[in-house]
Amino acid sequence: MNKGTKFCRRQWRWFKKTSKQGPFYRLLMYFYRIALASLVWILKTCFGSYGLTQASLPSRLFVKRVTSTSAKFCWVPGPVSSLESSSFELQLCSRNGEWKTVCSGNMLNFRYCSFVPEELVMARVRSKNSQGPSAWCSTVTFRTRQLPVKQGGFGPSKAYAWDQSSKEIKVTVPFPAGTKSSDIDLRFTPLSLRIADRRSGLITEGTFYAAICSDSPPWTLVDDLHTGDRVVTLHLDKAKVAERKTQLWPCLLKEHPRIDLRLLIKKAVKVSSNSSDHIYSSDEDDIGDDDGYFDAV
Repeated sequence: MNKGTKFCRRQWRWFKKTSKQGPFYRLLMYFYRIALASLVWILKTCFGSYGLTQASLPSRLFVKRVTSTSAKFCWVPGPVSSLESSSFELQLCSRNGEWKTVCSGNMLNFRYCSFVPEELVMARVRSKNSQGPSAWCSTVTFRTRQLPVKQGGFGPSKAYAWDQSSKEIKVTVPFPAGTKSSDIDLRFTPLSLRIADRRSGLITEGTFYAAICSDSPPWTLVDDLHTGDRVVTLHLDKAKVAERKTQLWPCLLKEHPRIDLRLLIKKAVKVSSNSSDHIYSSDEDDIGDDDGYFDAV
Protein backbone atom coordinates (compact mmCIF):
# COMPACT_ATOMS: atom_id res chain seq x y z
CA MET A 1 0.00 0.00 0.00
CA ASN A 2 1.57 3.30 -1.11
CA LYS A 3 1.78 6.44 0.97
CA GLY A 4 -0.99 8.17 -0.99
CA THR A 5 -3.50 5.44 -0.22
CA LYS A 6 -2.59 5.44 3.46
CA PHE A 7 -2.95 9.22 3.58
CA CYS A 8 -6.40 9.12 1.96
CA ARG A 9 -7.63 6.42 4.35
CA ARG A 10 -6.26 8.34 7.32
CA GLN A 11 -8.02 11.50 6.16
CA TRP A 12 -11.25 9.57 5.59
CA ARG A 13 -11.18 8.14 9.13
CA TRP A 14 -10.57 11.62 10.50
CA PHE A 15 -13.47 12.98 8.47
CA LYS A 16 -15.88 10.33 9.78
CA LYS A 17 -14.70 10.76 13.36
CA THR A 18 -14.98 14.57 13.42
CA SER A 19 -18.15 15.00 11.39
CA LYS A 20 -20.17 11.86 12.16
CA GLN A 21 -23.83 12.81 12.49
CA GLY A 22 -22.81 16.31 11.40
CA PRO A 23 -24.12 18.12 8.29
CA PHE A 24 -21.26 17.14 5.93
CA TYR A 25 -21.35 13.47 6.87
CA ARG A 26 -25.14 13.35 6.59
CA LEU A 27 -25.02 15.01 3.18
CA LEU A 28 -22.42 12.52 1.98
CA MET A 29 -24.46 9.56 3.28
CA TYR A 30 -27.58 11.02 1.62
CA PHE A 31 -25.92 11.01 -1.80
CA TYR A 32 -24.49 7.53 -1.07
CA ARG A 33 -27.99 6.15 -0.42
CA ILE A 34 -29.34 7.82 -3.55
CA ALA A 35 -26.54 6.29 -5.63
CA LEU A 36 -27.11 2.86 -4.06
CA ALA A 37 -30.87 3.02 -4.63
CA SER A 38 -30.28 4.06 -8.25
CA LEU A 39 -27.87 1.16 -8.75
CA VAL A 40 -30.43 -1.31 -7.34
CA TRP A 41 -33.15 0.14 -9.61
CA ILE A 42 -30.88 -0.20 -12.66
CA LEU A 43 -29.98 -3.80 -11.78
CA LYS A 44 -33.63 -4.73 -11.27
CA THR A 45 -34.62 -3.06 -14.55
CA CYS A 46 -31.88 -4.69 -16.60
CA PHE A 47 -31.47 -8.07 -14.90
CA GLY A 48 -34.69 -8.53 -12.93
CA SER A 49 -34.19 -10.28 -9.59
CA TYR A 50 -30.90 -11.88 -10.63
CA GLY A 51 -28.42 -11.75 -7.75
CA LEU A 52 -31.05 -10.79 -5.13
CA THR A 53 -31.90 -13.23 -2.35
CA GLN A 54 -34.87 -13.76 -0.09
CA ALA A 55 -34.95 -11.87 3.20
CA SER A 56 -32.96 -13.49 6.00
CA LEU A 57 -34.51 -14.70 9.24
CA PRO A 58 -34.19 -12.30 12.22
CA SER A 59 -31.57 -13.78 14.54
CA ARG A 60 -33.20 -12.83 17.85
CA LEU A 61 -36.48 -11.64 19.38
CA PHE A 62 -36.83 -10.53 22.99
CA VAL A 63 -39.33 -8.68 25.17
CA LYS A 64 -38.61 -6.23 27.99
CA ARG A 65 -40.32 -3.62 30.17
CA VAL A 66 -43.44 -5.71 30.59
CA THR A 67 -46.28 -4.04 32.54
CA SER A 68 -49.93 -4.94 33.10
CA THR A 69 -50.96 -3.37 29.76
CA SER A 70 -47.82 -2.97 27.64
CA ALA A 71 -44.53 -4.53 26.54
CA LYS A 72 -41.60 -3.54 24.35
CA PHE A 73 -40.54 -5.95 21.59
CA CYS A 74 -37.01 -5.82 20.16
CA TRP A 75 -35.38 -7.91 17.45
CA VAL A 76 -31.98 -8.30 15.84
CA PRO A 77 -31.95 -8.60 12.02
CA GLY A 78 -30.09 -11.36 10.23
CA PRO A 79 -27.50 -10.75 7.48
CA VAL A 80 -28.67 -7.88 5.26
CA SER A 81 -27.59 -7.21 1.68
CA SER A 82 -26.58 -3.65 0.83
CA LEU A 83 -28.42 -4.04 -2.49
CA GLU A 84 -31.78 -4.81 -0.93
CA SER A 85 -33.58 -3.14 1.98
CA SER A 86 -35.69 -5.27 4.34
CA SER A 87 -38.73 -4.52 6.44
CA PHE A 88 -40.08 -6.42 9.44
CA GLU A 89 -43.47 -7.75 10.46
CA LEU A 90 -44.39 -8.36 14.12
CA GLN A 91 -47.35 -10.57 15.02
CA LEU A 92 -48.99 -11.26 18.40
CA CYS A 93 -51.29 -14.06 19.54
CA SER A 94 -53.23 -13.61 22.77
CA ARG A 95 -56.85 -13.96 23.87
CA ASN A 96 -58.61 -15.22 20.73
CA GLY A 97 -55.81 -17.57 19.65
CA GLU A 98 -55.34 -15.86 16.26
CA TRP A 99 -52.13 -14.23 15.08
CA LYS A 100 -52.49 -10.49 14.42
CA THR A 101 -49.99 -8.15 12.75
CA VAL A 102 -49.36 -5.15 15.01
CA CYS A 103 -46.53 -3.42 13.14
CA SER A 104 -44.74 -3.55 9.80
CA GLY A 105 -41.81 -1.41 8.70
CA ASN A 106 -38.06 -0.98 8.98
CA MET A 107 -38.03 -0.42 12.77
CA LEU A 108 -36.12 -2.73 15.12
CA ASN A 109 -38.39 -2.33 18.17
CA PHE A 110 -42.03 -1.69 18.90
CA ARG A 111 -44.05 -0.97 22.05
CA TYR A 112 -47.57 -2.41 22.25
CA CYS A 113 -49.92 -0.87 24.82
CA SER A 114 -53.27 -2.69 24.47
CA PHE A 115 -52.81 -5.79 26.65
CA VAL A 116 -54.93 -6.69 29.65
CA PRO A 117 -53.49 -7.75 33.04
CA GLU A 118 -52.32 -11.37 33.40
CA GLU A 119 -52.67 -12.01 29.66
CA LEU A 120 -50.68 -14.85 28.09
CA VAL A 121 -49.04 -13.50 24.92
CA MET A 122 -47.02 -15.11 22.13
CA ALA A 123 -44.94 -13.04 19.70
CA ARG A 124 -43.04 -13.71 16.48
CA VAL A 125 -41.29 -11.61 13.83
CA ARG A 126 -40.03 -12.05 10.27
CA SER A 127 -38.32 -9.92 7.64
CA LYS A 128 -39.51 -9.13 4.11
CA ASN A 129 -38.03 -7.77 0.89
CA SER A 130 -38.92 -7.74 -2.80
CA GLN A 131 -38.10 -11.46 -3.04
CA GLY A 132 -40.60 -12.43 -0.37
CA PRO A 133 -40.77 -12.93 3.40
CA SER A 134 -38.46 -15.03 5.52
CA ALA A 135 -39.60 -17.75 7.90
CA TRP A 136 -40.89 -16.73 11.33
CA CYS A 137 -38.33 -16.59 14.11
CA SER A 138 -38.71 -18.65 17.30
CA THR A 139 -41.85 -17.71 19.24
CA VAL A 140 -41.42 -15.93 22.58
CA THR A 141 -44.12 -16.39 25.24
CA PHE A 142 -44.75 -14.24 28.32
CA ARG A 143 -47.53 -13.10 30.64
CA THR A 144 -48.37 -9.48 31.44
CA ARG A 145 -48.22 -8.22 35.02
CA GLN A 146 -50.93 -8.44 37.68
CA LEU A 147 -52.68 -5.36 38.97
CA PRO A 148 -51.33 -4.90 42.51
CA VAL A 149 -53.68 -5.34 45.47
CA LYS A 150 -52.39 -2.91 48.09
CA GLN A 151 -48.67 -3.69 47.61
CA GLY A 152 -48.98 -7.38 46.75
CA GLY A 153 -51.00 -9.79 44.65
CA PHE A 154 -52.05 -13.42 44.23
CA GLY A 155 -50.36 -16.70 43.44
CA PRO A 156 -51.31 -18.99 40.54
CA SER A 157 -55.07 -19.72 40.53
CA LYS A 158 -55.27 -17.47 43.63
CA ALA A 159 -53.90 -20.30 45.77
CA TYR A 160 -52.55 -17.64 48.13
CA ALA A 161 -52.55 -13.87 48.58
CA TRP A 162 -49.60 -11.79 49.65
CA ASP A 163 -48.87 -8.24 50.69
CA GLN A 164 -45.73 -6.41 51.74
CA SER A 165 -44.26 -3.42 53.47
CA SER A 166 -40.69 -2.21 53.35
CA LYS A 167 -39.69 -4.71 56.06
CA GLU A 168 -41.98 -7.75 55.89
CA ILE A 169 -44.10 -10.03 53.73
CA LYS A 170 -47.58 -11.21 54.72
CA VAL A 171 -48.93 -14.42 53.15
CA THR A 172 -52.51 -15.66 53.57
CA VAL A 173 -53.65 -19.10 52.37
CA PRO A 174 -57.33 -20.18 52.47
CA PHE A 175 -58.26 -23.67 53.66
CA PRO A 176 -61.65 -25.41 53.83
CA ALA A 177 -63.78 -25.07 56.96
CA GLY A 178 -62.89 -27.65 59.59
CA THR A 179 -59.19 -27.67 58.75
CA LYS A 180 -56.98 -28.33 61.75
CA SER A 181 -53.41 -27.22 62.25
CA SER A 182 -52.32 -30.86 62.05
CA ASP A 183 -53.72 -30.99 58.49
CA ILE A 184 -51.35 -28.25 57.31
CA ASP A 185 -47.80 -28.87 56.17
CA LEU A 186 -46.07 -25.47 56.04
CA ARG A 187 -42.30 -25.23 55.87
CA PHE A 188 -40.04 -22.34 54.95
CA THR A 189 -36.33 -21.56 54.89
CA PRO A 190 -34.59 -18.24 54.16
CA LEU A 191 -34.84 -19.08 50.43
CA SER A 192 -37.85 -21.40 49.91
CA LEU A 193 -41.48 -21.98 50.89
CA ARG A 194 -43.70 -25.07 50.81
CA ILE A 195 -47.39 -25.15 51.73
CA ALA A 196 -49.46 -28.33 51.50
CA ASP A 197 -52.70 -29.83 52.79
CA ARG A 198 -51.99 -33.30 54.14
CA ARG A 199 -55.46 -34.38 53.02
CA SER A 200 -55.48 -33.04 49.43
CA GLY A 201 -51.84 -32.43 48.49
CA LEU A 202 -49.47 -29.62 47.55
CA ILE A 203 -50.81 -26.04 47.39
CA THR A 204 -47.70 -24.09 46.44
CA GLU A 205 -43.94 -24.50 46.51
CA GLY A 206 -41.05 -22.44 45.25
CA THR A 207 -38.09 -20.14 45.87
CA PHE A 208 -38.58 -16.71 47.41
CA TYR A 209 -37.95 -13.70 45.18
CA ALA A 210 -35.35 -12.59 47.75
CA ALA A 211 -34.06 -13.92 51.04
CA ILE A 212 -36.01 -13.70 54.30
CA CYS A 213 -34.82 -13.81 57.91
CA SER A 214 -34.60 -17.28 59.41
CA ASP A 215 -36.13 -16.12 62.70
CA SER A 216 -39.48 -15.04 61.19
CA PRO A 217 -42.47 -15.66 63.52
CA PRO A 218 -44.56 -18.87 63.20
CA TRP A 219 -47.79 -19.06 61.19
CA THR A 220 -51.30 -18.82 62.63
CA LEU A 221 -54.61 -20.48 61.69
CA VAL A 222 -57.82 -18.47 62.19
CA ASP A 223 -61.43 -18.45 61.00
CA ASP A 224 -62.52 -16.10 58.21
CA LEU A 225 -65.78 -14.55 59.41
CA HIS A 226 -66.78 -13.47 55.88
CA THR A 227 -66.38 -16.78 54.02
CA GLY A 228 -66.49 -19.33 56.82
CA ASP A 229 -63.17 -20.82 55.68
CA ARG A 230 -60.01 -21.10 57.69
CA VAL A 231 -57.01 -18.94 56.80
CA VAL A 232 -53.32 -19.47 57.46
CA THR A 233 -51.42 -16.22 57.99
CA LEU A 234 -47.65 -16.12 57.72
CA HIS A 235 -45.48 -13.08 58.44
CA LEU A 236 -41.96 -13.13 56.98
CA ASP A 237 -39.26 -10.57 57.74
CA LYS A 238 -37.24 -9.44 54.74
CA ALA A 239 -33.48 -9.92 54.95
CA LYS A 240 -33.02 -6.62 53.09
CA VAL A 241 -35.26 -3.65 53.85
CA ALA A 242 -36.74 -1.87 50.83
CA GLU A 243 -35.70 1.77 50.96
CA ARG A 244 -37.47 2.68 47.71
CA LYS A 245 -40.56 1.51 45.88
CA THR A 246 -38.36 0.06 43.16
CA GLN A 247 -36.90 -2.35 45.73
CA LEU A 248 -40.26 -3.91 46.62
CA TRP A 249 -40.82 -7.51 45.61
CA PRO A 250 -42.68 -7.99 42.30
CA CYS A 251 -43.72 -11.52 43.34
CA LEU A 252 -43.61 -13.80 46.36
CA LEU A 253 -42.04 -16.82 44.64
CA LYS A 254 -39.91 -16.85 41.50
CA GLU A 255 -41.73 -17.98 38.33
CA HIS A 256 -45.06 -16.97 39.92
CA PRO A 257 -47.20 -14.06 38.59
CA ARG A 258 -45.60 -10.65 39.07
CA ILE A 259 -47.35 -7.41 39.94
CA ASP A 260 -46.96 -4.17 37.99
CA LEU A 261 -44.55 -2.22 40.20
CA ARG A 262 -44.83 0.85 38.00
CA LEU A 263 -48.39 1.37 39.23
CA LEU A 264 -47.10 1.50 42.80
CA ILE A 265 -44.41 3.96 41.73
CA LYS A 266 -46.93 6.24 40.04
CA LYS A 267 -49.04 6.13 43.20
CA ALA A 268 -45.94 7.03 45.23
CA VAL A 269 -45.37 10.06 43.00
CA LYS A 270 -48.83 11.39 43.90
CA VAL A 271 -48.27 10.69 47.59
CA SER A 272 -44.82 12.27 47.64
CA SER A 273 -46.16 15.39 45.93
CA ASN A 274 -48.42 15.93 48.96
CA SER A 275 -46.02 14.73 51.65
CA SER A 276 -42.41 15.79 52.09
CA ASP A 277 -41.54 12.89 54.43
CA HIS A 278 -42.28 10.10 51.96
CA ILE A 279 -39.32 7.69 52.18
CA TYR A 280 -39.63 6.05 48.78
CA SER A 281 -38.03 7.20 45.57
CA SER A 282 -40.37 7.91 42.67
CA ASP A 283 -37.77 7.28 39.99
CA GLU A 284 -39.42 4.80 37.63
CA ASP A 285 -36.22 4.36 35.62
CA ASP A 286 -34.66 2.50 38.56
CA ILE A 287 -36.56 -0.59 37.51
CA GLY A 288 -34.13 -2.60 35.41
CA ASP A 289 -34.88 -4.43 32.21
CA ASP A 290 -34.53 -7.71 34.06
CA ASP A 291 -37.93 -6.98 35.57
CA GLY A 292 -39.65 -8.72 32.74
CA TYR A 293 -37.15 -9.89 30.15
CA PHE A 294 -38.13 -12.73 27.84
CA ASP A 295 -35.95 -14.09 25.08
CA ALA A 296 -36.82 -16.34 22.16
CA VAL A 297 -33.33 -17.81 22.00
